[in-house]
Amino acid sequence: MSDPMFVATSQGGANVNPASAASGESAQSQSSELAYKSQLSKAFLDSPDALAKLAKAGGKLDNLADAYIKARDELDSKNGQTAIPAKDAPQEAWETFYKQLGRPEKPEDYAFARDKFKDLPSMPEIDKFTQETFHKAGLSKAQSDMIFEANASKATELMAAQKAQKDAQIAEGKKQLEQMWGREYQAKTLDLQASVKTFMGEGIAKEFFNSPLANNAVFLDRLASLNKYMKDAPFRGGQPSSGAQGRSAASVIFSKS
Repeated sequence: MSDPMFVATSQGGANVNPASAASGESAQSQSSELAYKSQLSKAFLDSPDALAKLAKAGGKLDNLADAYIKARDELDSKNGQTAIPAKDAPQEAWETFYKQLGRPEKPEDYAFARDKFKDLPSMPEIDKFTQETFHKAGLSKAQSDMIFEANASKATELMAAQKAQKDAQIAEGKKQLEQMWGREYQAKTLDLQASVKTFMGEGIAKEFFNSPLANNAVFLDRLASLNKYMKDAPFRGGQPSSGAQGRSAASVIFSKS
Protein backbone atom coordinates (compact mmCIF):
# COMPACT_ATOMS: atom_id res chain seq x y z
CA MET A 1 0.00 0.00 0.00
CA SER A 2 1.47 3.26 -1.09
CA ASP A 3 2.05 6.19 1.22
CA PRO A 4 -0.72 8.71 0.59
CA MET A 5 1.80 11.54 1.08
CA PHE A 6 3.69 10.53 -2.10
CA VAL A 7 2.83 9.45 -5.62
CA ALA A 8 4.98 7.40 -8.05
CA THR A 9 6.64 9.04 -11.00
CA SER A 10 7.70 7.62 -14.32
CA GLN A 11 11.34 7.85 -13.20
CA GLY A 12 10.55 5.92 -10.04
CA GLY A 13 11.07 8.99 -7.84
CA ALA A 14 8.56 10.56 -5.47
CA ASN A 15 6.79 13.96 -5.43
CA VAL A 16 4.83 15.66 -2.71
CA ASN A 17 1.14 15.01 -2.99
CA PRO A 18 -0.43 18.32 -4.30
CA ALA A 19 -3.38 17.97 -1.98
CA SER A 20 -1.08 17.54 0.99
CA ALA A 21 1.04 20.57 -0.06
CA ALA A 22 -2.01 22.78 -0.37
CA SER A 23 -3.19 21.59 2.99
CA GLY A 24 0.20 22.46 4.52
CA GLU A 25 0.21 25.98 3.04
CA SER A 26 -3.33 26.58 4.32
CA ALA A 27 -2.34 25.45 7.78
CA GLN A 28 0.70 27.77 7.72
CA SER A 29 -1.47 30.70 6.58
CA GLN A 30 -4.00 30.02 9.31
CA SER A 31 -1.17 29.82 11.84
CA SER A 32 0.20 33.22 10.72
CA GLU A 33 -3.28 34.75 10.85
CA LEU A 34 -3.80 33.43 14.37
CA ALA A 35 -0.40 34.82 15.36
CA TYR A 36 -1.16 38.43 14.44
CA LYS A 37 -4.81 38.26 15.53
CA SER A 38 -3.65 37.22 18.98
CA GLN A 39 -2.04 40.65 19.28
CA LEU A 40 -5.28 42.53 18.49
CA SER A 41 -7.51 43.86 21.25
CA LYS A 42 -10.85 42.29 22.07
CA ALA A 43 -12.61 45.52 21.11
CA PHE A 44 -11.08 45.32 17.64
CA LEU A 45 -11.94 41.62 17.21
CA ASP A 46 -15.53 42.27 18.37
CA SER A 47 -16.00 44.96 15.69
CA PRO A 48 -17.49 43.53 12.45
CA ASP A 49 -16.48 46.69 10.56
CA ALA A 50 -12.86 46.44 11.71
CA LEU A 51 -12.67 42.76 10.84
CA ALA A 52 -14.14 43.41 7.40
CA LYS A 53 -11.45 46.01 6.68
CA LEU A 54 -8.81 43.64 8.03
CA ALA A 55 -10.01 40.90 5.68
CA LYS A 56 -9.30 43.17 2.68
CA ALA A 57 -5.62 42.89 3.53
CA GLY A 58 -5.78 39.16 2.82
CA GLY A 59 -4.87 38.22 6.36
CA LYS A 60 -1.18 38.87 5.79
CA LEU A 61 1.07 41.03 7.92
CA ASP A 62 3.04 42.37 4.95
CA ASN A 63 -0.21 43.52 3.33
CA LEU A 64 -1.23 45.32 6.51
CA ALA A 65 2.16 46.98 6.83
CA ASP A 66 2.11 48.07 3.20
CA ALA A 67 -1.40 49.52 3.57
CA TYR A 68 -0.38 51.47 6.68
CA ILE A 69 2.72 52.95 5.02
CA LYS A 70 0.72 54.07 1.98
CA ALA A 71 -1.96 55.64 4.17
CA ARG A 72 0.66 57.46 6.24
CA ASP A 73 2.38 58.80 3.13
CA GLU A 74 -0.92 60.01 1.67
CA LEU A 75 -1.83 61.74 4.93
CA ASP A 76 1.52 63.52 5.13
CA SER A 77 1.47 64.70 1.54
CA LYS A 78 -2.25 65.54 1.23
CA ASN A 79 -2.88 69.13 0.03
CA GLY A 80 0.86 69.84 0.14
CA GLN A 81 0.99 69.62 3.94
CA THR A 82 3.79 68.05 5.91
CA ALA A 83 3.87 66.40 9.29
CA ILE A 84 4.27 68.68 12.31
CA PRO A 85 7.93 68.65 13.37
CA ALA A 86 8.87 66.92 16.60
CA LYS A 87 9.42 69.01 19.74
CA ASP A 88 13.15 68.53 19.49
CA ALA A 89 13.28 69.19 15.72
CA PRO A 90 15.80 71.84 14.57
CA GLN A 91 14.55 75.37 13.96
CA GLU A 92 15.07 74.89 10.23
CA ALA A 93 12.38 72.19 10.24
CA TRP A 94 9.92 74.55 11.94
CA GLU A 95 10.76 77.37 9.51
CA THR A 96 10.00 75.06 6.58
CA PHE A 97 6.76 73.94 8.21
CA TYR A 98 5.61 77.55 8.87
CA LYS A 99 6.45 78.53 5.29
CA GLN A 100 4.33 75.70 3.94
CA LEU A 101 1.45 76.85 6.15
CA GLY A 102 1.61 80.26 4.49
CA ARG A 103 3.57 82.37 6.99
CA PRO A 104 4.91 85.62 5.41
CA GLU A 105 8.65 86.06 5.04
CA LYS A 106 8.82 89.02 7.49
CA PRO A 107 6.65 90.25 10.39
CA GLU A 108 5.92 93.52 8.59
CA ASP A 109 4.34 91.54 5.74
CA TYR A 110 1.25 91.12 7.92
CA ALA A 111 -0.91 94.04 6.67
CA PHE A 112 -3.85 94.72 9.00
CA ALA A 113 -6.98 96.04 7.29
CA ARG A 114 -7.41 99.14 9.46
CA ASP A 115 -9.35 100.89 6.70
CA LYS A 116 -12.28 98.60 7.60
CA PHE A 117 -12.22 99.88 11.19
CA LYS A 118 -11.78 103.65 10.92
CA ASP A 119 -13.06 104.26 14.46
CA LEU A 120 -10.07 102.41 15.93
CA PRO A 121 -7.23 104.68 17.04
CA SER A 122 -3.87 104.29 15.30
CA MET A 123 -1.51 102.19 17.44
CA PRO A 124 1.77 101.61 15.54
CA GLU A 125 3.62 100.11 18.52
CA ILE A 126 0.81 97.64 19.22
CA ASP A 127 0.65 96.69 15.53
CA LYS A 128 4.41 96.08 15.43
CA PHE A 129 4.27 93.90 18.56
CA THR A 130 1.33 91.93 17.12
CA GLN A 131 3.12 91.36 13.81
CA GLU A 132 6.21 90.04 15.57
CA THR A 133 4.11 87.76 17.78
CA PHE A 134 2.14 86.36 14.83
CA HIS A 135 5.35 85.68 12.91
CA LYS A 136 6.96 83.92 15.86
CA ALA A 137 3.84 81.76 16.26
CA GLY A 138 4.02 80.81 12.57
CA LEU A 139 0.59 82.14 11.61
CA SER A 140 -0.40 82.37 7.99
CA LYS A 141 -1.64 85.60 6.43
CA ALA A 142 -5.20 84.26 6.43
CA GLN A 143 -4.98 83.37 10.13
CA SER A 144 -3.57 86.78 11.07
CA ASP A 145 -6.33 88.56 9.11
CA MET A 146 -9.00 86.51 10.86
CA ILE A 147 -7.60 87.24 14.35
CA PHE A 148 -7.11 90.96 13.66
CA GLU A 149 -10.58 91.45 12.24
CA ALA A 150 -12.19 89.51 15.10
CA ASN A 151 -10.35 91.64 17.70
CA ALA A 152 -11.00 94.87 15.79
CA SER A 153 -14.71 94.09 15.49
CA LYS A 154 -14.96 93.39 19.22
CA ALA A 155 -12.99 96.55 20.08
CA THR A 156 -15.26 98.63 17.84
CA GLU A 157 -18.31 97.09 19.50
CA LEU A 158 -16.99 97.88 22.99
CA MET A 159 -16.08 101.45 21.99
CA ALA A 160 -19.58 101.99 20.62
CA ALA A 161 -21.09 100.67 23.86
CA GLN A 162 -18.87 102.97 25.96
CA LYS A 163 -19.82 105.96 23.81
CA ALA A 164 -23.51 105.13 24.14
CA GLN A 165 -23.09 104.90 27.93
CA LYS A 166 -21.24 108.23 28.05
CA ASP A 167 -23.86 109.91 25.85
CA ALA A 168 -26.57 108.63 28.19
CA GLN A 169 -24.71 110.03 31.21
CA ILE A 170 -24.30 113.41 29.49
CA ALA A 171 -27.98 113.52 28.61
CA GLU A 172 -28.98 112.60 32.16
CA GLY A 173 -26.62 115.20 33.70
CA LYS A 174 -27.94 117.88 31.37
CA LYS A 175 -31.52 116.99 32.21
CA GLN A 176 -30.83 117.26 35.96
CA LEU A 177 -29.05 120.62 35.57
CA GLU A 178 -31.88 121.99 33.46
CA GLN A 179 -34.26 121.05 36.26
CA MET A 180 -31.99 122.58 38.94
CA TRP A 181 -31.10 125.81 37.13
CA GLY A 182 -34.26 126.37 35.12
CA ARG A 183 -34.05 129.47 32.95
CA GLU A 184 -30.51 130.15 34.15
CA TYR A 185 -29.20 126.92 32.63
CA GLN A 186 -27.69 128.44 29.48
CA ALA A 187 -26.13 131.45 31.23
CA LYS A 188 -24.72 129.40 34.14
CA THR A 189 -23.29 126.78 31.77
CA LEU A 190 -21.43 129.32 29.63
CA ASP A 191 -20.20 131.23 32.69
CA LEU A 192 -18.95 128.04 34.38
CA GLN A 193 -17.17 126.83 31.23
CA ALA A 194 -15.38 130.16 30.86
CA SER A 195 -14.35 130.25 34.53
CA VAL A 196 -12.99 126.68 34.46
CA LYS A 197 -10.89 127.47 31.37
CA THR A 198 -9.57 130.66 32.96
CA PHE A 199 -8.76 129.04 36.29
CA MET A 200 -7.44 125.66 35.05
CA GLY A 201 -6.13 126.45 31.57
CA GLU A 202 -7.29 124.96 28.27
CA GLY A 203 -5.54 121.58 28.69
CA ILE A 204 -6.80 120.69 32.16
CA ALA A 205 -10.22 122.18 31.41
CA LYS A 206 -10.54 119.84 28.41
CA GLU A 207 -9.68 116.81 30.59
CA PHE A 208 -12.21 117.95 33.17
CA PHE A 209 -15.02 118.35 30.64
CA ASN A 210 -14.30 114.79 29.39
CA SER A 211 -14.31 113.31 32.90
CA PRO A 212 -17.30 111.73 34.69
CA LEU A 213 -17.49 114.74 37.04
CA ALA A 214 -18.47 116.92 34.07
CA ASN A 215 -21.73 114.94 33.93
CA ASN A 216 -22.41 115.04 37.68
CA ALA A 217 -25.19 117.60 38.14
CA VAL A 218 -24.70 117.95 41.89
CA PHE A 219 -20.94 118.56 41.54
CA LEU A 220 -21.47 121.10 38.75
CA ASP A 221 -24.09 122.94 40.82
CA ARG A 222 -21.67 123.20 43.76
CA LEU A 223 -18.92 124.32 41.37
CA ALA A 224 -21.21 126.99 39.94
CA SER A 225 -21.93 128.19 43.48
CA LEU A 226 -18.19 128.46 44.19
CA ASN A 227 -17.70 130.33 40.92
CA LYS A 228 -20.39 132.84 41.86
CA TYR A 229 -19.00 133.18 45.38
CA MET A 230 -15.49 133.93 44.12
CA LYS A 231 -16.84 136.56 41.75
CA ASP A 232 -19.03 138.21 44.34
CA ALA A 233 -16.37 138.11 47.08
CA PRO A 234 -12.87 138.25 45.50
CA PHE A 235 -10.06 136.76 47.56
CA ARG A 236 -7.51 139.21 48.85
CA GLY A 237 -4.24 137.89 50.19
CA GLY A 238 -5.69 134.44 50.61
CA GLN A 239 -8.68 135.66 52.65
CA PRO A 240 -12.16 136.59 51.46
CA SER A 241 -13.18 140.25 51.62
CA SER A 242 -15.53 141.49 54.30
CA GLY A 243 -18.43 141.09 51.86
CA ALA A 244 -18.01 137.31 51.99
CA GLN A 245 -18.95 137.36 55.69
CA GLY A 246 -16.05 135.06 56.55
CA ARG A 247 -17.42 131.97 54.74
CA SER A 248 -14.78 129.56 53.41
CA ALA A 249 -14.68 128.15 49.88
CA ALA A 250 -15.40 124.68 51.26
CA SER A 251 -18.51 125.87 53.04
CA VAL A 252 -19.79 127.32 49.79
CA ILE A 253 -19.11 124.13 47.82
CA PHE A 254 -20.86 121.83 50.27
CA SER A 255 -23.61 124.19 51.39
CA LYS A 256 -27.12 123.19 50.44
CA SER A 257 -28.43 126.74 50.71
